[in-house]
Amino acid sequence: MVFVDVTADWCLTCKVNKLLVIDRDPVAAALAEPGVAPLLADWTNPDPAIADTLRRMAATAYRSTPCTGRGRRTGSCCRSS
Repeated sequence: MVFVDVTADWCLTCKVNKLLVIDRDPVAAALAEPGVAPLLADWTNPDPAIADTLRRMAATAYRSTPCTGRGRRTGSCCRSS
C-alpha cells in the first residue's frame, strides 16, 4: 500500500493531523509495516504535479490522504475531516 500525506507548512489542520493521528499508534505502527510505502507530498509551495493528483482524486481539501494498494481502488482517497 502507498500512503501519501499531502501537507503544507502553513496548514494547521495538517500539523494537528500529523501530531494526533499520523505520528501515533496504531497509524504510525501501520505505516512502519513491511509493504507500506509512506510518501510525503509537500504543498507548502504549490506544485503542479501535486495539484494534478489532487484534481484527479477529486480531493476537496488539502488535508487529503490518498492510499493505494491491495483491496483499495488505485488513487482512492482517505479524507480527514
